[in-house]
Amino acid sequence: MIFLRPATLGEADRLFSWRNDPVTCANSRSTATVPREDHDRWMQFNVMHGYPEHMVMIAESDQGCIGVVRFDAAKNDLMSYEASITIAPNMRGRGLARPVLAKACSFMPDFLIRAEIRAFNDASRKVFEHCGFEAIDAALGFIIYQREPVI
Repeated sequence: MIFLRPATLGEADRLFSWRNDPVTCANSRSTATVPREDHDRWMQFNVMHGYPEHMVMIAESDQGCIGVVRFDAAKNDLMSYEASITIAPNMRGRGLARPVLAKACSFMPDFLIRAEIRAFNDASRKVFEHCGFEAIDAALGFIIYQREPVI
């Protein structure tokens, strides 16, 4: 069973490690590693003071913390969010991304959700497609996916 809960500032070390994992970096919008002071500032802004513009949720199972899902509101539109997901490096390859993303999206039925995924990231593309996202555009090596609000 997968559970989601809000991230806390006490998880800064874990999220910093996951963010700077080489596979995560390679698939991120920004492929550079993030300096610690930038990450700590990001934690303050997004985790401590982010809601409702930013929601950072930790995914857990009986195996412990397995990943993080983030929703960031579009500028000027709190009914539209961008989603991103990271599965903990030691938990990858176990089929956890689909149920984690599906569970997270179930909390957001009234919102349009988009995701920008690197074109070569077949695994993430399949996860988002399985969760009801459709490719709507491509730009600069990314495919833009969208899931309409559930009516």
